[in-house]
Amino acid sequence: MQQAGANSGARRLNLGAKDPLLKKAHAKVGKTQFNKENASTPPAQRVFQLTALTLIPFAIYVLMLFLTSFMFYASPVGVLGTFFIIAGLCAFQFMMVEHCFKRPAGRWKKWLGAFGALAAFAGVLVGLYIHYEWMLFHFKYTNMMKYTNVAASQPALQFADAGSLLFTEGTTVDRTRAVGYRDIRTSQTLCVAPVVDSQMAATDETVFFAVGVNCCGWRASFHCDDSSKGGTRGGLLMLEPDMLVSPAMEWAVDGAFNFKSFEAAIDLQKSVFAVSAAKHHRMVRWVQDPLADIDNYRKRGLEAGILSCFAFLLTAVGLIVHDVLAEGVRQKKLAAQFMKTGGV
Repeated sequence: MQQAGANSGARRLNLGAKDPLLKKAHAKVGKTQFNKENASTPPAQRVFQLTALTLIPFAIYVLMLFLTSFMFYASPVGVLGTFFIIAGLCAFQFMMVEHCFKRPAGRWKKWLGAFGALAAFAGVLVGLYIHYEWMLFHFKYTNMMKYTNVAASQPALQFADAGSLLFTEGTTVDRTRAVGYRDIRTSQTLCVAPVVDSQMAATDETVFFAVGVNCCGWRASFHCDDSSKGGTRGGLLMLEPDMLVSPAMEWAVDGAFNFKSFEAAIDLQKSVFAVSAAKHHRMVRWVQDPLADIDNYRKRGLEAGILSCFAFLLTAVGLIVHDVLAEGVRQKKLAAQFMKTGGV
């Protein structure tokens, strides 16, 4: 009986195959029946839903990203508290719609909660990466002391709280005693050269060493940062992990600067050029304007945050396009199957 009904329905839909008017009428009737039996969300409502599912999680992502990047240094508890509040509200929305809303038309709202919680989590993760990669150094250097008119022979302990130094006129990097040390573990050339002034003798202890990565030859060659520019006498001090974070978080900044390998480079320089290094010596980046270099950390963190926002938005748009195309293919398959079976 079912087979007979199916054949009968197929014959009814094909009665007008030779008559254009009947064919058009049957096609319209078939489409109406298909729409009734396979009711889908109206296009305008679908656009609204997809827009909400994109923009609301995106707004949450942007909020948590920049809040974490720029505020975690000053108030980590406040940032984490905000994250848990937003994630909790999103989870509450998901559970409320899942268990309280019975109408199918409103079920899409639960995904606002799910996607919002995921966006908040992603924003915190990317924000923490930006914080420990760039913003931590910007805030730390900004809040440290800045000394001027510093002699290269002054004890380093006098500048334990310093982030940057401006040396006296005539202070320079002694390139003739620079060395390049090949670090096998990282496959990088670590460059070291003593910072000297006109009052220092060749036998005096070196207190400050200019350093860089992949910017020198093996011997007597050093062109790191602004060392090749005449008149440069600014130094941005390299900060040990314990100067940046608590002992529990030192792993997060261990990769920022390889102090152990640079100490090996200094040992090599002492062997090659008979340089005497002070017991408490410091490493610096030799730059014209330390304040500009400190601000570069902020700029790079901001650039990374903006790029991540574009990446998030493009990913969301890509998922929406995929969903729309998949829904179109599904509807076409259902329509073809309906016409083939005559709606039976």
